Amino acid sequence: MGMTKEYVFHDWGEFKSLFAERLQQHTDNPAIPLSRGKFLFRGMEDSDWYLETSFSRKFGRLSPNSTTKTLLDNFKKACESNKDLEEIRSDNQEMLALGQHYGLTSHLLDWSESPYIAAFFAFHFALANLAKTPRWEIITEKKNIAIWALDSLETDFWSIENKPGKINIIRAKPIYNKRLDRQFGWFTVQSDIQVPLDQYIQNIESEKIALWKFLIPLREVVNAMADLSLMGIDANQMYGGIEGSALGALDDTILGLLISNPI
Repeated sequence: MGMTKEYVFHDWGEFKSLFAERLQQHTDNPAIPLSRGKFLFRGMEDSDWYLETSFSRKFGRLSPNSTTKTLLDNFKKACESNKDLEEIRSDNQEMLALGQHYGLTSHLLDWSESPYIAAFFAFHFALANLAKTPRWEIITEKKNIAIWALDSLETDFWSIENKPGKINIIRAKPIYNKRLDRQFGWFTVQSDIQVPLDQYIQNIESEKIALWKFLIPLREVVNAMADLSLMGIDANQMYGGIEGSALGALDDTILGLLISNPI
């Protein structure tokens, strides 16, 4: 069965220093630096969470086929007045990918070519949950965010050609999806969308590593977000527009409260 390899880092700096080395250990030639696109990354605000789609989290055991079709049909109808989308409105995959980046519940799972963009989203969504009680006391050593990684070239598990029995990796057209472009985004989709991806891979016959899981303490949120901002990775850049500005202001406010309320 497919395996998950887990690494625990003590702080943000240790993750930055060592995560690439940990991945390279499992490549054919560890001496060659990682190239963008070989590995895809996903950030999760809670390391205890499964790799579930938004559909599974919201609708549970409802029929995925009929409910997804209804969601997509309603989204297409809501977009009828948007002339910029005329060329892709009949393309279900493109419309799902677009909707996914703007809050539509779907069976797609978001990934990024950048581990730092994945880290941003993990800390960004964790920050939103700290808004009511932004104090260091609630950020303990036991609470971690997770950055997941997959090797997109490992054909035991993944396929970009829609092969039966594999987990498909999808790249939508960024010309219609600016957020996808900003986030270097990709998606995965599997045949049984009601099973979390990290459990699904256990049913695939292989002795290879399917997923890597990097854990970073949530208490590193201030250091990580400041560092990511210096890289140009913040809500303004990742979301764009007025929504990006508003979310960026919220992040900055909560971070400020955390800094001004030390233990």
